[in-house]
Amino acid sequence: MRIAMISHSNSPWAPHYGRWFQNAGHEVIILSFHPDPIEGVNVIPIGAEQWNEHKGKFVYLTAMFRVRRLLRDFRPDVVFAPYLISNGLTAALTWRGPLVVSARGGDVLIQAGRTRVPVGLRNRLIRFICRRADRIHAVSDQLAEAVASLGINRELVECFPMGVDIERFKPRPDSQVDREPLHLICTRRHKPVYQTDVVIRALALLRDQGLHFRATIMGGGHLLDERRRQVNELRLNDIATITGETRHDQLPKTLADSDIYISASASDGTSSSLLEAMACKVFPVVSDIPANHGWVQPGETGYFFESTSAEELAQKVALAAANRELRTSAGEVNRQLVEERGSHQKNMTRLLHLLERVAGGAK
Repeated sequence: MRIAMISHSNSPWAPHYGRWFQNAGHEVIILSFHPDPIEGVNVIPIGAEQWNEHKGKFVYLTAMFRVRRLLRDFRPDVVFAPYLISNGLTAALTWRGPLVVSARGGDVLIQAGRTRVPVGLRNRLIRFICRRADRIHAVSDQLAEAVASLGINRELVECFPMGVDIERFKPRPDSQVDREPLHLICTRRHKPVYQTDVVIRALALLRDQGLHFRATIMGGGHLLDERRRQVNELRLNDIATITGETRHDQLPKTLADSDIYISASASDGTSSSLLEAMACKVFPVVSDIPANHGWVQPGETGYFFESTSAEELAQKVALAAANRELRTSAGEVNRQLVEERGSHQKNMTRLLHLLERVAGGAK
């Protein structure tokens, strides 16, 4: 099968999708608005050489003629476009063959820090893209319902996350052994929607309350320097490390060496960061948002807090720190849940079957 992806090559999903499709024996090209290469995958840049994610959406329109020509020359059996209001729009405007689009989060949900598109126009674009597609993939129930609420047939929406590699993300063999000091970890990027400033303020509160811990915050983003200044101002440098952009192959070991995972995200699709932590049996303390409700049972397998409240976050982390037995039992349940519903291996196979059905003409 010949698969053409329209996807930013620097997105967290593009390398995984491209390599998985290729390793399964399919011929793959990725038409990317970002210039970054992906090792071993044929990436054709179609956007500006110096990509700026904060500029307007006109770049997706200006590349239409080139995308159309490249698709005509490649002659794909199916086009796959993750992220509706960008890649999905380009695919809908340039391709008349079998098409699958994928809703990820901020492409459908209103999120802080995203380029402002008037809600009415945004909804019309989503309807246009989804009606043009043969199938819509959504990474969470909330996204599936949001798409359906715009008049799209719910039966055409298939819902499952990308998932995480459960062979790479797994607990340490000695994960039941108490570690000193307690290790807190946040693996969200420094962007408005992820509210890492709330996490840092909570760390200061926990220090002032006398909790013995160290913290690692991993991730890049345009607010990275601002967050580093915040750590300096709160005098957290001796207990909190902000790594900046980190190679993904370093993440499994760091997570496996952690005890409590923190995320203050105001909105999400299905968070791969959360699933990675759960796969490593790291106890989640996460924002009380719809995206997390299907994965965490509060008081049993994790804790929720109001996403803007550093005080409540600190309170819930302190509770988790004091309850080793709860963290241990939650780790077992969470690992099993990810194996059953959040496995990258299982869900990528589901996605390939979906693309094959659409390429074969099935609705």
